[in-house]
Amino acid sequence: YGVPGTGKTHDVLKEVKELTESNDKYYKVVQFHPSFSYEDFIDGVKPVGNKDGNLQLGLVNGIFKEMCIEAYKELERYKENPENAKKFYFIADEINRAELSRVFGELLLCLEDTKRLKFVDGIVDGALIETQNASLWEEGKHEVVKIKDKLYFGVPENIYFIGTMNDIDRSIESFDLALRRRFVWIKKETNYKVIEKVLNESMNDKNAIKQYLRCCENLNKKIVELIGNNYQLGHSYFLKIVPLGNSIPDVSKRILFQNELKPILTEYLKSIFDEKDIAKHLEDLSNIFIPKRKDTNDTNS
Repeated sequence: YGVPGTGKTHDVLKEVKELTESNDKYYKVVQFHPSFSYEDFIDGVKPVGNKDGNLQLGLVNGIFKEMCIEAYKELERYKENPENAKKFYFIADEINRAELSRVFGELLLCLEDTKRLKFVDGIVDGALIETQNASLWEEGKHEVVKIKDKLYFGVPENIYFIGTMNDIDRSIESFDLALRRRFVWIKKETNYKVIEKVLNESMNDKNAIKQYLRCCENLNKKIVELIGNNYQLGHSYFLKIVPLGNSIPDVSKRILFQNELKPILTEYLKSIFDEKDIAKHLEDLSNIFIPKRKDTNDTNS
């Protein structure tokens, strides 16, 4: 979690692709949104076809349940040596934009480390539950686990569930406490060293890079002072600068501010200030990012 533009999804996806050797059988990226539902996530009745002009309905597995089914099959293959089972990664991008208590449903219990499905001495252990649609399940199609002719849902221990969220969209406090405590929270902040590293690859003027970094930091400091810490701009915004040769001229910064920074800052300011004050604040922010240069020809009289 953190401010927009800090590379949360980018970094997670990069690491997961390295771990899975980019095999998309073992990872899924799903962007959550207000209409994303339990039916999309676990299972639900949906249209499955059309017969003689009549719409056919059927129970369809959601995307996370499908991953649980595949992960359990993998775990079962290695039940004598479960540490050898492949890992699966479910990435919920912008996780806080969905109505999470409804999306997760019974999954809250199964997500706990101690409730995960695992094999102990070749026997499955962990929380085995029936979902709200269990009465509609067909064997071999909808269950994760079958034990003594009974069908169950559960979350295998070889699944990693990763969520990303922007502070600005909704605060962490809006998370259901029961859900919040099931996650490790890692804060991502604007990383000016990333900007420095990228610019060093394309230009040699260390002083020009240092001056640009100072402008970026000063802009964020002013944003914090004006509207709060959660409204800072992440390093990916500042990486959109286009150097000219071995320099970063004011015209490049002006284009970046006008095309990339100003629109998002305008939206931030609208949530706090009246329309008449926004233009003045934008001008102040622009002057901080593109400081007016002293005329070197001025002399004291």
